[in-house]
Amino acid sequence: MASVVKPIVGVLGSARITAEDPRYALGMLVGRRLAEAGFTVMTGGYAGSMEAVSRGAAEAGGEVIGLPVRRWPDLQPNRWVTRTIWVDSFVGRLPVLASCAALVAVDGGIGTLAELAVTWADRQTDPDLTPPLILVGPGWRAILDTVAEHLVVGKRDMALVRWVDGPDDVAPAVAEALAAATPRGEPRG
Repeated sequence: MASVVKPIVGVLGSARITAEDPRYALGMLVGRRLAEAGFTVMTGGYAGSMEAVSRGAAEAGGEVIGLPVRRWPDLQPNRWVTRTIWVDSFVGRLPVLASCAALVAVDGGIGTLAELAVTWADRQTDPDLTPPLILVGPGWRAILDTVAEHLVVGKRDMALVRWVDGPDDVAPAVAEALAAATPRGEPRG
């Protein structure tokens, strides 16, 4: 019997959020909802939001791919990662994440913002070769509002990302984005 290939959804988030932080629970729900909807989840594989998303997906029976960095030997993937793809650097992780069917951003820091900005810029120049971007939570809404107000962007640029309020909206937004997307060729995830 042939195995079913599940679309891989990359999730960007902070390594600095602790389990006591309410944003950890949000990350767990995002991972859970994605796994329940039949997606494989890919994260950086470390602590914080990445751990929360990994944990939520794994506890829901989903596959979790982690992308740890070889140059950070003191850091190990979190225990909920079920498959590991080692990358050479933080920057080297982004092409792997960008090969996912979709990218979701939960609360994060400078690294998360950098990954989002680079992917958004790539999507601006070639939207058919870049995964849909879905941002979760009020922090991202504020950033999107600031970008729209203060940077040189148009409606087309703003339409390249989608904001959702919370975890229950993530999997439907991903499914909708994938259904509307132009096929990107052979699966890369």
